[in-house]
Amino acid sequence: MYRSKLDKNYEKRALAKKGIYEIILFVSVILMLIPFLTVLYFSIKPTSQIVTGDLSFPHPPEWNNYIKAISTIDFGTMIKNTLHIAVFTLIGEFTLGLFGAYALSRFKIGTGKLQRVLYVYMIIGIIVPSFVYLYPLYKMNNIFGLINTHWAVILPYIGWSAPMSVLMLSSAFSTVPDALEEAAVMDGCGPLRLLLQVELPVIRSSVVTLLVINFLSIWNEFAVSVVMLQYPEVQPISLAATKFVGINATDYGAMVAAVVMLSIPQVSVFSFFQKYVTADLTAGSVKE
Repeated sequence: MYRSKLDKNYEKRALAKKGIYEIILFVSVILMLIPFLTVLYFSIKPTSQIVTGDLSFPHPPEWNNYIKAISTIDFGTMIKNTLHIAVFTLIGEFTLGLFGAYALSRFKIGTGKLQRVLYVYMIIGIIVPSFVYLYPLYKMNNIFGLINTHWAVILPYIGWSAPMSVLMLSSAFSTVPDALEEAAVMDGCGPLRLLLQVELPVIRSSVVTLLVINFLSIWNEFAVSVVMLQYPEVQPISLAATKFVGINATDYGAMVAAVVMLSIPQVSVFSFFQKYVTADLTAGSVKE
């Protein structure tokens, strides 16, 4: 009888905790959806109502904003430019990140103090904002004749994303069991073969997560692109919304509609690779 009462009390507490967690989760989802729903709401309002702050629902909705966005933006050229920039950037930063992380996590230099110095150097490279480098980058690109070429943004992107790649992959390499490496070495694996054939498949979820994050960063990057790429034929998709900014007026309705359309590929990419990102984020949370 006493145990039965304890079981009932335990079940009540468990149900109460579950209910609280579900309420918190529901509220969190609503809060995360508010910005996206707000953008959708303003994308179907005329610019005159957006400027005056009229929050009433438009009757009828201004679907012409999407038509103006499609007719104004050269999506084909901009997406092609973005993919061209992204491919070369991801190849460069992944190559540097992979071999840099492998060297830092697997090879000890001296007493190991140099590794700690390099880790701090990588962290500094992450925390320094990109705006600090804009002027010197522009001067350097201008000297080498790279302004209005994709290399004017590809090289800075590689430099900025490489430190994050090194830190993320170093953390991933630390999860590889020592027994697996020792067995591979006993079978005759050299360092390069050990990296590419043994350890890289083990950390593939981290690799996919890294590539997805960097791809979305390239897709959204604005500051460097707007300074280095001034010709329309070389501009990436992140500058599409600027097409609606004029000298005397700005078409906010069409601009917001363009932002909604540009967010669809990002959501699609993240949704497609979500299982790899989730696997990487939860890796190590359960001790095997």
